Amino acid sequence: MKKENLFGYVPAIATPFNKKGEIMEDAFVDLFEFLIERGATCVCIAGDNGESWSLSAEERGRLVRLAKDTSRGRVPIMMGISAPTIDASLSYIRAAEENGADVLLSMPQTYVLKASDAELMARFDKVSEATNKPLVLYNSPRRMGFSLTIDQTETLLNNHHVIGIKESQRDFFYHTHLLERLGDKMSVMTGPCHYIMPAFGLGAKGFIATGPEFTDLLPSEMASVGLDKPGEIYRK
Repeated sequence: MKKENLFGYVPAIATPFNKKGEIMEDAFVDLFEFLIERGATCVCIAGDNGESWSLSAEERGRLVRLAKDTSRGRVPIMMGISAPTIDASLSYIRAAEENGADVLLSMPQTYVLKASDAELMARFDKVSEATNKPLVLYNSPRRMGFSLTIDQTETLLNNHHVIGIKESQRDFFYHTHLLERLGDKMSVMTGPCHYIMPAFGLGAKGFIATGPEFTDLLPSEMASVGLDKPGEIYRK
């Protein structure tokens, strides 16, 4: 998967469970088809709203395989590999490899509150040693406890197979500078739903989120609308 293929509406699909905590595979397939009908260009498994924190490596792999079998090549499948420890992330990578995920979504180490440049690079060095699959960085300061700087993002981009970033930084000054500096080298996808429309106006290529599928406007149409008249539509 190339950066040009990461664009538009990429839903972070929810994971349905029954009262026993078991994955409801039929409901997952129904939801997957609904998201395709709403114009998904890729589907993200084990994102935050997919209850990634509760999914084992085996469950992630099973969901990826189910998504691949359901998709039948219609859209690529992304899988989240974020975890506090590198060992957990590596187990998720193995599940992604074994079940055919097309691209991986990864935060740096989470909940550490602070990470040095050396620690960040060492983390992604180990990720890259374990897989040749393309990576989408995930910058979520609320969940990580810190924010990637634009310099750090550029270093990761230059040294790893990074094709994009899910940017959940809620500072549009930061967003603007990220897009100005790296927008032609990687696909910048926004995260928070209420920033989708203005982010398109700044040059974002799309969004990775849960929720836009329930709007009247097709999520797949939001990109063109956002570029044409983001202020007018956003206020609605």
